[in-house]
Amino acid sequence: MKPITIAVFAFLLLAGCEQRFDSFAETRAYLNELDEFQEAQLLKSEQISDKQEMSAYRRGSGILFVSIKKEEDEYVWESSDSDWDFAGDGDFSYELLAIDGVHVLFGKVLSEHEIKSISLDGQPLQYDPDSNFFFAFREEPFVIEEENVDITVAME
Repeated sequence: MKPITIAVFAFLLLAGCEQRFDSFAETRAYLNELDEFQEAQLLKSEQISDKQEMSAYRRGSGILFVSIKKEEDEYVWESSDSDWDFAGDGDFSYELLAIDGVHVLFGKVLSEHEIKSISLDGQPLQYDPDSNFFFAFREEPFVIEEENVDITVAME
């Protein structure tokens, strides 16, 4: 076999071997053993439904999101990237993404002021004052229009 053929075969073999687990707890324990989670700090874990949970981790100067989902009688996981470029001239910068059908609104406070709370449409968002990250999970999409963004940064 040619080296390129071997490489393609190895990739297809590995891609077909998705890790599956027997419970949320077993999946979490596996994730805690992975190198990418060794330095990560769990910010929040939230049960989305009886078949899915979402977690947010602070890793270095980044934020990482993980979905654990029950598919038939097994549990699988999926994660986001953790390197996001939060920049801007305002008090905050945000992004939207979807992981395994769960919508995530997240961002970073860029203001140098002390932050008391952050909310969207009057609903408080999770906020980590050590990293200035904020986030929320929903099954339905977040509806945010640039000209009508209603994120309030309340300063102490």
